[in-house]
Formats: sequence, C-alpha cells, structure tokens
Amino acid sequence: GAQCPGGGGAAAAMAAASALNVVRQIQALAEGPRSPEMLECLGQVSSALLFFLDHPDSRVRQGSARTMVKLNQNYHEEVHKLDLGRARSALKRLEAAAADGTAEADDDRELRLLLQELLADASHAPQPVAKHAEPSAGGEPVASGHADGRGEVILKTAEGTDGKVKATMLEKVVALPGVVSMTFEGDLIIVNTRTRALANDASFLADLLVSVKEQ
Repeated sequence: GAQCPGGGGAAAAMAAASALNVVRQIQALAEGPRSPEMLECLGQVSSALLFFLDHPDSRVRQGSARTMVKLNQNYHEEVHKLDLGRARSALKRLEAAAADGTAEADDDRELRLLLQELLADASHAPQPVAKHAEPSAGGEPVASGHADGRGEVILKTAEGTDGKVKATMLEKVVALPGVVSMTFEGDLIIVNTRTRALANDASFLADLLVSVKEQ
C-alpha cells in the first residue's frame, strides 16, 4: 500500500523548524470544526504526528502530542481506530523515567500528561490489526500512483460546494508546488502530484488541507 506521510526515520529526523511548521499547520486544522476534508486526511496526518513523538526536539514532541489530543477531542472515534502504538511506547518510556527517582524535566512531564490524556480511554477502543494505518476507502485519503510515477490524493468536499468556491479552490491547489492537476468528480477532489512521495508527504497534505479549508 501507499506509505504514510513522513515515513519512519524521515519524520523523526526532520529539521525542528520544518517539523514545527507541519505540526502548527495540522494544529490549526485540528482546532477548527469537524470537516470532511480533515476526516479524509486524519489517518495520514496522525501518522506524521505519532512519528514526531520520537523527534529530538521537545517542542516538536509536545506540539505533536497536543495536536493529537485536540484531534482526539474532535475526531474521537476515528482517532481510536488508528494504531496508537507509538504514543503508548513514548508514554511507557516517560513513565519509566519518572518512576526511577530522577527529577523529571518539565517538558517530559507535560508530554507524559498529554499522552496520558490521549490514551486514557484508548484501552476500550478496538485495536487495529494493521501495524501501520494504511490509506483505505474508510475515510483516509487514498494516495495512489500512476504508471508514470505520479501520485494522486483524493479528498471529499462538503456537499453543495458551489462553482465559485470550486474555482477558487482549484486556483489555490494548482499553485502548490508539485501539483500537476486537480479535478472534481461529484463531491470528490482528485489531486494529481508530480511524484508518489509528495502525495504521502505530511507537509504537502497540511498545505493541501489548508488550501481546501480556506474556501
């Protein structure tokens, strides 16, 4: 299947400034009302945030945990269908460090409390079988590839989006670096990208969601 955004070590190693920018963009979207666009990308942006829990910069770790807590408030059922194993691993490490008697840093304490809040009722949620959340028809963006190596992202728009809004949306999205074309099919937006990697990139998805939600 398509790889989740910020795959593995790439997200953990992303420069702090870039990682913080991605986290802030996702946080701004998470703080807004529930939307079909955010639901479509929830699995992929959550994957990026969970990878960022291993980032060497404490601001990135805290921002990611805070954003996951906010997503959990607005998309509770959907978030707990995701694989939160990375959050559990991070929490176990923090709890073990706090229990061994050494003074706990303020940053670590805040991160531990955020993760405890996120995972407080996760034990009651059904656990996914898949180790990594794969894009599927169940509400996450379907990032597929073409034979020529291009990528594709499919988003759902709000029902009844009028032509003027669609035209503005089109103008904003095609201006994004790496976007080849964008088409509407009913209430779906189909965005073609120059590469498959871009279609799964957390920063690109955040920019795409911002462009669509601004209308």
